[in-house]
Amino acid sequence: MRNARHVMTSYRHFIVGTKHKWNAQAVSSGLPPAKRAARALLFHRAYIDAYLKAKRAVFAGEELVDA
Repeated sequence: MRNARHVMTSYRHFIVGTKHKWNAQAVSSGLPPAKRAARALLFHRAYIDAYLKAKRAVFAGEELVDA
């Protein structure tokens, strides 16, 4: 069990940073925006699921989450 607020903030930072990196690479290679979004979701599905689980726990007022 881990602190839900820490998981939520650190995973959000990772996801947003990775999105910026993929966006910069895709723009330079000329990929359309739909392919960029799909690629980011495919590669980071586990992180996004854990982030959403932690976010729900924070909103519910729970301290710990199993993510």
